[in-house]
Order: sequence, then structure tokens, then C-alpha cells
Amino acid sequence: MASAHPHDDGDAPDVNLPPIVLAEDGRMVSITLDDMALYFAELEGRDNPHIGCCMVVTYRAFAAGISEIWGDGIPERSDIEYTSALVSRGSVRSAKYLTGNFEDMNPAYRGKAWFTGADGSLISDPKQNDLQWGSRERTIDSYRFTMTRISTGESVTLTFADHVFPEGYFDTRRKVEVEETASPEEILRFAEEYALVGERYRERSDAWLFNEISNTHPVVVELEIIDRSTGKVVADFHYDHWHGGLPHIHEGEDIELMARYIDESGSVIPLYHGTRNPGAAYAMSARIADGAPAGFARVSDHGDHVHIYGDHEGDTYVVFQLIERDTGAVIWESGPIEVEVEEGHLNMKMFAVIGGGLVLLVGAGIVLMKRRKE
Repeated sequence: MASAHPHDDGDAPDVNLPPIVLAEDGRMVSITLDDMALYFAELEGRDNPHIGCCMVVTYRAFAAGISEIWGDGIPERSDIEYTSALVSRGSVRSAKYLTGNFEDMNPAYRGKAWFTGADGSLISDPKQNDLQWGSRERTIDSYRFTMTRISTGESVTLTFADHVFPEGYFDTRRKVEVEETASPEEILRFAEEYALVGERYRERSDAWLFNEISNTHPVVVELEIIDRSTGKVVADFHYDHWHGGLPHIHEGEDIELMARYIDESGSVIPLYHGTRNPGAAYAMSARIADGAPAGFARVSDHGDHVHIYGDHEGDTYVVFQLIERDTGAVIWESGPIEVEVEEGHLNMKMFAVIGGGLVLLVGAGIVLMKRRKE
């Protein structure tokens, strides 16, 4: 029980972070974490691509640095200088890959990748001793990344916020992975905390991870859909997948759904309603998903809830959105979830109408029979 996970870089479950797009002499290069993992596996002759936590951290820092300096622009790979205080096998390889510094990559398009030790000294090309020492001395100060635009000298340094790591995380890590003096309880706690931190690397926003970045809008990390007729949560969207499902709709009827949008702090984002919450900045919205079958269902928005109407029998998909009320801008959008419209049936109101008509008919028949007898 010397370690809480396979090796220092750790395992990171599947992620769906957007690709990093770079230019090489006018040609666009799109890089994903899967691309990096596959490259490293082929480099080592392995069949199982592995995405490590330090790979994810480097990927996040690299992408955030580009966003801060280039905005929506696409940088030339050779115009990037990236410096990291996180010295590990995963971070070094990832930085070299992203800047194009492996031997089989075209040297004409190479950027620069540098690393610094715990004392701030520059390490141009970390060797095994550097990696081991960097692992021993790792603290939150190791999560410091600098992105520089070589052509202009513009630069930004990003550091991890304290809340990324549980209190005492690095002391426990040192006991478990370096000194191997941890108790079974400490090993178990570190394994749990390590998994939690890994999730944060992948799922939290740049503004939550990095001290130097701020969000103008809340970041949705979870969405709960509530059937207004029962008050129960029927579906839950977390990160990139749904649990549960929407109630079925009969032709000619509708379902009324409310939502709880939960931000990174675990708070519910207030939604606009004309009388209950007129000052809220955000509202619930929904739409038929792109490419989904049309004509089966339609949606209408009402601030803090939506109606989905069943027009014809069949299946389609909807996505739920958080919108800025004043501008209508979409702040966040879920993945698609299925809507099933079933064959129409006679509801109670229709039964009442039909029943009333039958009573009238029977009554009229009795009156006519009496008159004939008279």
C-alpha cells in the first residue's frame, strides 16, 4: 500500500475538453487530449492510450494561456513560449507535444517549452532526477504557468487557486507517494482527495481553477429538471451526460418542467419570474436539438419553467439552456435529451364532455318516448 494510484501522474477518466487549435504556416492543427495520449502510446509501443492528470493540467493551462493572450485568435505554434513550474513526466511530455518539440515534429514550427524548479531555477530539458525532485517538492506553488507571445513579448502567468486542493493535500501526498510513511487511513483519504482533484482539473472552469481569470457569468456544473406536476427531479445533467429521462407526452398535451441550474460553488442560480423573482438576470430556456427530428414536439419558455407540447406521435430531442434575460444570449447549454410523444388518448376533460353529451342524449330520448306514449 505504498501508493494511492498507479503512478505520480495518475489516471484521469474520459474528458471532453474542446480542442486546442494552433496554426503552422497557415495550416490549422487541432489537438485533443486523446491525440496526445495516442501519440505517447505509439511512442512507447503501447496499445492502451493513457490520459494522466498532469496531462490534463498542462492542457488546461496551455489553453487558458492562449485564450488570455490571443482571445479568439489562433496562434502560430512557433510564436508560443510556455513555462511551467509543474515538473512531472506528464506535464513535460504534454508541454513538448503542444509546442511541437518532439524529434519527429517539424522544427520550423516549434515553439518553446521551459520548466522551473522549486527554487525558480530554469530547467531547459528536465531529466529523471529533475522529475523525481519536482515530485518530492510539489506544492500548490508548482501550479504556476506562464504563456508568452514571442513576437510581441505579451505574457500572462496563471496560478492555481487554493480551493482546488483540499486542506493538507500536499502533506498527505508527500507521506503517501514520497516518504511512504502514510497510515492506511491517510492512504484511503488521499485516494479519495486525489480523485476529487482530478475531477476538478477536468470539469471546473478556467475562472475557478486559475486566480488570474474571472467569469462574467456563472458556470453551470449541474442541471436538475423537475416535473412541475409532481415536484420531483426526473432528469439530471452533469458534465456531459444525463441521468433519468423526461416524462412521456401524449399528442395534443404538454408537460411543464422547471429547473435548478447549479454553479461551481454548489449554489442554485436564481431564475427570472415576473412576480416571484423579477430582478433575476437569468432564465430557463429550451429548444429542439440540432439535427433532431422535427414536427413531433415544440417548446415555449416562461422564465423559470418551460412547456413541451406533443404535436405528433414520435421521438425527438431537446436541449436546455441558461440564457441572459436582457440580451437572450445563451450562457450555457445541456446535451440533448429524448422527448417521446405517444399516441393521443381521451383525457378526463374529454370524458366529461362526452359523458355530458350522452346524458343529454339519453334525457332527450326519454322525453320523446314519454310524448309518444301520451
